[in-house]
Amino acid sequence: MKVLSKSLAAMVAAATLVGGGAFAVAGTAYAADNDAITVTPNPWYANSFDGWGTSLAWFANATGSLGEESAITTNLGDDASKAKAVEYGKQLRTKQHARRFYGVLEGQFRHYFEMAEKMPGVTGENLLRILESRLDNVVYRLGFADSRAQARQLVLHGHFRVNGRKVTIPSFLTKVGQTITVKDGSRQLGLIKDIVEKNSGRTVPKWLEVNREAMEAKIVAVPEREDIDLPIEETLIVELYSK
Repeated sequence: MKVLSKSLAAMVAAATLVGGGAFAVAGTAYAADNDAITVTPNPWYANSFDGWGTSLAWFANATGSLGEESAITTNLGDDASKAKAVEYGKQLRTKQHARRFYGVLEGQFRHYFEMAEKMPGVTGENLLRILESRLDNVVYRLGFADSRAQARQLVLHGHFRVNGRKVTIPSFLTKVGQTITVKDGSRQLGLIKDIVEKNSGRTVPKWLEVNREAMEAKIVAVPEREDIDLPIEETLIVELYSK
């Protein structure tokens, strides 16, 4: 009993229908189903097909080899696809982690990446520097808010000034030399005073200088990678967006 694909059987000889879904090729009876053909060799044609000298055993071996080669190719393709899927998943998780860390939407995040690409230096590190320079992040880093989410709300409600000007946009990108101060009318608010007092022991990154009593600060440098406590491989984000 041999199993051949329909296309291969058709290459051997023309088939003759014999009824009941069966047909014959060079005296050999075939029973067809949806996916394969079951071959029952006629003893008269046990050694050849229609006198061509083509051995049934040889033909079966040949088709078997083709089947094995196809299976090997399929397995290699599956392994490569799985590896790509694993790598893509890792890149995607890294990006999502960074987005959640800074509370940034996808559109904003991609815009920052495009900005980082155009800047001199390492794209991944540039991206993190841009995220660190957001006003809501700076307010949090200074200890003027318990979280970035709270910092966004405080900025939106107009509690901070940048170089003396009111800024209510959390995504505002600060620059070296700018000063960040709590609005005069907000310094006596119980909420603000409690937050500043509670976070008085928080370590401030070296690229920032803060006077907690005066509730004012200054950006004195560009943040370096070692100043950023985000445990990710930013190169994975670069790879993801570079596809």
